[in-house]
Amino acid sequence: HEMESNPEELVKMDTFVKRTGSSEEQVKAEISQLLEDDKIIDLTGKGEYLSNYGIDIIADKITKALNKFHNTYPLRRGYPREDMRSRLFGNINAKIFNQLIKYLDENRGVINSKNNLIMLANHQPVPGEREQALIDQIEAILNEYLFNPPSIQEIKEQLNIKDTEYNEIFTYIVEQEIVIKLNETIIFSARAIEEGRIILNGYFDREKDLTLASVRDLFNTSRKYALPLIEYYDRIRFTRRVGDLRVRIG
Repeated sequence: HEMESNPEELVKMDTFVKRTGSSEEQVKAEISQLLEDDKIIDLTGKGEYLSNYGIDIIADKITKALNKFHNTYPLRRGYPREDMRSRLFGNINAKIFNQLIKYLDENRGVINSKNNLIMLANHQPVPGEREQALIDQIEAILNEYLFNPPSIQEIKEQLNIKDTEYNEIFTYIVEQEIVIKLNETIIFSARAIEEGRIILNGYFDREKDLTLASVRDLFNTSRKYALPLIEYYDRIRFTRRVGDLRVRIG
């Protein structure tokens, strides 16, 4: 009863003793029985208890929030964990909330948790017809200007769509690696990155090292694109910088 009056609260044994006025032995025996009957769980493994009734309430709250979130943002993978905690479970600290999500993920099969995001089990972001048409347009624009693409802002203006819609689509295509973000303003299509790798492999089969000027010539582009592109290949450990030169790794 004590746990059901505050179902979302994690209760320690000494709190039970204080609140019920029972002896520690009595409380210990009661807790053992409740654990055995699967009425409560020790969430952290450190004697911090939550009733199954409380877990049901929390799971229901999370499921409803996720349903709403996935419907509102069909292109997002999941609800940021800390956002959910602060909005819906402000009385639960971050460490405990993480344990709770882990428990629900592993034992209830209703939600999944990955990279600080929470999603309904097996949820996959899926573009609708309009979103897919815009994604195809963005890809086509980028593929037309492989190594000299328009900026993120220029693409938005060309498509003439609202900031909010563009941001949703843009976040999705970066997450799905349909496009590769080189810096705050420049994106390349995945095809450009792959073709670039083929061009560089051909070059490194003939030459030992590479200058920035050679990158410009190889890709028939300007320094504006050549530098962030080769820095991207450094980041993914395809090339490595040695002084002012690049060498191929492996």
